[in-house]
Amino acid sequence: MKKKKNKGWYCPACGKFNGEESKFCLYCGAQNAMQNNMRPAPKKQFKGLTVALGIVLIALIGASVFVVQKYRSTNTAAVQTQKKNARADSEKKSKEIKEKDKDTDAKEATTEWNASMSFSKQSSEDDGKTKTANAATTSAASATTAKSEEASQAESAALEGVADSNTGSYSSVTDLNNYKQISIDGKFTFAYPKGFFQKGSIDGDNYSFWAVDEKNNECTMNVKVLGDGNSVQEQYDNITSTLMNVNPNIKPNKSDSGWTYTYFSGYLNQTRGQIETDIIASDGNKTYMLEVQYIETDLEYVNEQGYMMDCIYRYCNRSGSKHDPRTYQDFIETEKE
Repeated sequence: MKKKKNKGWYCPACGKFNGEESKFCLYCGAQNAMQNNMRPAPKKQFKGLTVALGIVLIALIGASVFVVQKYRSTNTAAVQTQKKNARADSEKKSKEIKEKDKDTDAKEATTEWNASMSFSKQSSEDDGKTKTANAATTSAASATTAKSEEASQAESAALEGVADSNTGSYSSVTDLNNYKQISIDGKFTFAYPKGFFQKGSIDGDNYSFWAVDEKNNECTMNVKVLGDGNSVQEQYDNITSTLMNVNPNIKPNKSDSGWTYTYFSGYLNQTRGQIETDIIASDGNKTYMLEVQYIETDLEYVNEQGYMMDCIYRYCNRSGSKHDPRTYQDFIETEKE
């Protein structure tokens, strides 16, 4: 007798057997996939295969995770080792650089110190030489100044009545007998007031006088001799071109003895009242020039200052004056008339 086959279906979800009439699995509630004459779901052997595949898949995943973790761990260790080695190398190089810099600084410091000491030594030597040279220069300058002062004092002493103690007062020029006469070459004679000028010098046939008067104004007198080729007219033109208010009627004249001469005055600075008076004379071989520069004490010519200029003019034998020097009293009385 044949065994009667059970009609029904296996649940595709849980694999349980259900009756043919069941539309849903009595065990898990899954829908009957065998309805409408469909074949029953896979048999139980498919369940074992699925489980095996799941196990293999899990094993593969686990192996992959293990490999990845192993790689990461190994890679991390390698990276850490590299970093550690790099850090060690960097520290070693840094230490070497510091040691090198330290040695370099020490060498530079030694070099700078040696240079400093050398410079200091050289500076000391130079300072010593400079001080010695300066001392020698100062000594020489002092000696020169002393000699110059001595020479100046000697020259002033050689010029009678010229001294630092003179006050430059015009009251000292009013004595007719207080004028010192000097002759050059026995041809040109001039005179200066003693007791007035504070400084004087002699250079061959050239004479210079200097004073500061009671109003603190300078007064200078210079006498010089020029060689050939310096005519009176030429010197007259040169000097008058620098002066103002020169009398146009005064021109170089020629005397019976063959001398050419002129005497004139003009303002160097009219605002300040600075005057220059000149006497120029020539015998055809030499030209003699006498120049006086001063500042007017007042607008009146008839005073002590005016008398000094009158005496200088009359005492000079080549000024063109035809009169002898006169006393201060005669000067005042005559000029006021």
